[in-house]
Amino acid sequence: MRTLWRLLLTGRVKSWGHRFDLYRWRDHFNREGLTATLRLELRNILTPCVTLREPFGKPSDGVEAAQPQDMRDLVEWEIVFSTEDVRAVLQNLVRDERWTAALPELLPDFTMLLRDALDLMRELGGAHDRSDLSYRHQPSIRSHPQNHGFRDWTVLIELTRDAWLATAHQSPEQAALAAESWRHIPSPLFLPERTMG
Repeated sequence: MRTLWRLLLTGRVKSWGHRFDLYRWRDHFNREGLTATLRLELRNILTPCVTLREPFGKPSDGVEAAQPQDMRDLVEWEIVFSTEDVRAVLQNLVRDERWTAALPELLPDFTMLLRDALDLMRELGGAHDRSDLSYRHQPSIRSHPQNHGFRDWTVLIELTRDAWLATAHQSPEQAALAAESWRHIPSPLFLPERTMG
């Protein structure tokens, strides 16, 4: 229960009242390119948060409930963003040369956001050092037919991959440093066999 309170108090539970507009952000980016304020705004838009629902299989009235064993016994949760259509909006940017040029600058932000998503899963009991659900939700780091994009947070894997590839093209040394730093992130997603290259 403390975990849920911490998430609420730190603003990590999705609020339906405060939503960011990624379409508006894209329009500004198309006009101005990547400015410092647009980079910070994108980071806010893509900050992972949690939706909470009543758990599946809740006992009916009059039946005594068993003591909860883990978080999913208390609530169903999912890692999401504060806005909708993230994948659709960002896919439209893939062919934009300015977006490709901006990706190396965004690599640290995307890495941090991806780690935040994985840390939230860990906090909620849905990930640990040997499993983080990434194999199930995004079977391949590369574009692949098995990647269905059903989970919002997996777009952060794709953004981090694309930013790393753009960085490797522009500055192999910088890309090597980023890949080396990933080795210290406690998640199977960053194991060497799942590298971006």
